Amino acid sequence: MPGTFPLSSNTIIPLFENSAHLTVSYGRNPKSYALNKYSAQRAVKSVMGTYLKLDPKDAHRVVNDSLWAAGTTRESQPLNKQGFTTDTFYCQRYNYSVQLDGLAIDLADFDVTKVHTEKLARIAMINRTKRALAVYLAEANYASTHIATATALGGGFLNAGNTANPYLQTALQEAGLIIQQDTGGIGSGEISVLMSHKTAMKIGRSREVREFQMQSPQASGLVSGDDAKLYGKYGIPPNLFGFPVIIEDAYANVGTKDNATTDVLSFIDTTLDNAVYLIVREGDLMKEEHDTGFNSWTQFTYEDLKAEARQDVWNRLTEFAVTDHFAAEVTAPETVFKIKNIFS
Repeated sequence: MPGTFPLSSNTIIPLFENSAHLTVSYGRNPKSYALNKYSAQRAVKSVMGTYLKLDPKDAHRVVNDSLWAAGTTRESQPLNKQGFTTDTFYCQRYNYSVQLDGLAIDLADFDVTKVHTEKLARIAMINRTKRALAVYLAEANYASTHIATATALGGGFLNAGNTANPYLQTALQEAGLIIQQDTGGIGSGEISVLMSHKTAMKIGRSREVREFQMQSPQASGLVSGDDAKLYGKYGIPPNLFGFPVIIEDAYANVGTKDNATTDVLSFIDTTLDNAVYLIVREGDLMKEEHDTGFNSWTQFTYEDLKAEARQDVWNRLTEFAVTDHFAAEVTAPETVFKIKNIFS
């Protein structure tokens, strides 16, 4: 092999550490998925159980005068009894695993274990999102009085309104009012609106939303960058007329490696890009034992993205796995309202 003279191009040996161990990754933190913003989570001690549902029709029922005059006996009030029902959950177990050669782990310049464990947790979270939404968004889980078209509820398509004809504002407020009437105890500030990112972009470009932003005292901050509160993700305000906005924008590829990724909602129903949901997810994500509440949707988790590893010493192989053992339930259907056919 002929010799060569030292040059700036041949005296440096390319090493991973020379890039300060830069790793280009397109994954997202499992904790950042929108699922945990619109669905509560409760750790359970068994894969199967029941949960108690108090009848909302009894919660705020006042049918007695309750005046107890001096010298009279106390009135019996049997109508004050609280009705209840029970529902059952059953957790199903899912496995996500990969096997790596011992040499691949020992000689790698990067943390192979960490990279693969994070990937397994990520695809577990995507799959949980898909399966949960298939339950949460099924119309059969809700009364017909909690499903309406945008035109019937708000007077027109949600991207066709303006300041004079606020179809979006009207639809959201009317749906929120129905939830309040059917539950009695939920304030409008506790109700959020869930939509896909495609829906958010269309609503964000609507004249009604743009006029709402322009007429706000903080409008100048949108241009200067000093106050971006009215211009959230995908161009839609993070709060629409008193309703916090939650956007589901998870993507998945369920085919070959070269297949295009598709938003998760499309795997369930393509018409969901033509709908918004009003839902309730109160308080902290994780609910404590004996907590009461009225979360629309709940994840019952027996094993929550549990990472495990097993070594085959003889064959010098290591298998990494993430186990997800959960159930997705519509725990308070009275707190959900679907507005459909929202676009022309």
